[in-house]
Amino acid sequence: MNKKIFILGAGASRPTGIPIQSNLINEIFSLNKEQLQKKNKEDLSFIDSKNDLFSQFALFNKSRKIFARFLIKNFGDMDLKEKILKINENSEQEDSNFKKTWNQIFDQLIEINISLENIFTIIDKAIGEDSFFQNYSINDLKKVQLALDKCLIYILSYYTPSENHLYEQISEYFASEADSGNQPVIISLNWDTIIDNFLFNKTFSDDIIVDYCTDCYNIDTGKVINRKSENKIKLLKLHGSINWLICRNCFKLYAQHDQILALSTLMDKTDQNNCHFCSELERANELESSIITPTYIKNFENLHYRRIWRDAFNELAKADEVIFIGYSFPEADYELRYLLKKAIKKQTKIKVILYKTDNPEYYSDKINNQDLEFVRGRLELPEKRYSSFFNKNNLKFNYKGIKYFFQKEETKNG
Repeated sequence: MNKKIFILGAGASRPTGIPIQSNLINEIFSLNKEQLQKKNKEDLSFIDSKNDLFSQFALFNKSRKIFARFLIKNFGDMDLKEKILKINENSEQEDSNFKKTWNQIFDQLIEINISLENIFTIIDKAIGEDSFFQNYSINDLKKVQLALDKCLIYILSYYTPSENHLYEQISEYFASEADSGNQPVIISLNWDTIIDNFLFNKTFSDDIIVDYCTDCYNIDTGKVINRKSENKIKLLKLHGSINWLICRNCFKLYAQHDQILALSTLMDKTDQNNCHFCSELERANELESSIITPTYIKNFENLHYRRIWRDAFNELAKADEVIFIGYSFPEADYELRYLLKKAIKKQTKIKVILYKTDNPEYYSDKINNQDLEFVRGRLELPEKRYSSFFNKNNLKFNYKGIKYFFQKEETKNG
């Protein structure tokens, strides 16, 4: 039996409309209430409850203003700093009086060219060293960190589709593999729940379990979710998920495939979910979101992440073929690079599914042939990183994307 491991990067979710990481800051500052109102009318999943996207827009807006102030103070130009100063000087006035100014600020912040990795690393390093950063105290930095987490959760929740034909086909493929006795293993590096939702919906009526490879509890009942089955699909989310909450006291992980649980962290604490176990014992408790943010100082010491990463190692070590889908293989992901190099056998086949703009040949028609090889050598494209890391004899690239791969190749082979 040929054991395959699928590794999903942000590009695997891109066909559903979920933004890739490099576009998330733009999305945070471009989303407006008018877009939300339009989607509210089009999408029945926008239900009228205290935990839906529409009712929580004000809380999202509050969080992005905290994040905006941090960006302006540390990366903004004089025009942006003057705008925020004007708002600060008139802080006794209603915030709604500055709606136009805030919209101008958001438009300008979209143009700031800084990555999430740099922002989170600055914050994490200062907090880790217990030191101030510019005019920000440790508590101030923690507030910015929490605000940015909330913004990311909100944006990903907004873009998570309730219907998608491609992912219906993908879930059908994995369910078929499970029915055939081939226990599928998916390693996801994404926080979104697109693969989770469709797998759970597809396998709900079948005798197939989708296993996060760590003990999880139902948020409504507090009961442990069954993981005992020979017929399962392993879904290892190495960087966490927006449908996970972890108790800060007993560290139980609550997961719900049909709810984006992390949205509740935007609400006031009195309205948030509680840990069933700690509440019954009358212990103080608080549920917090569980996503590993893009920082150069990642922390995987949490019990659940240790279990998931250990399971990923064991599965990769047994793999005959590893298939990367929509993953650019960035240098910053050194924990994953270490895991891959430590676990994967030398004879294991590596298949990489990317898009046409990732292909070095794509740029052949766009530059002068005289300079072609020089420019291609300077381009930091995924192929270059994969080729320097894996055995070239076992490495194949496909630049037709996830849709072509599952619709043409895997369904045909199945």
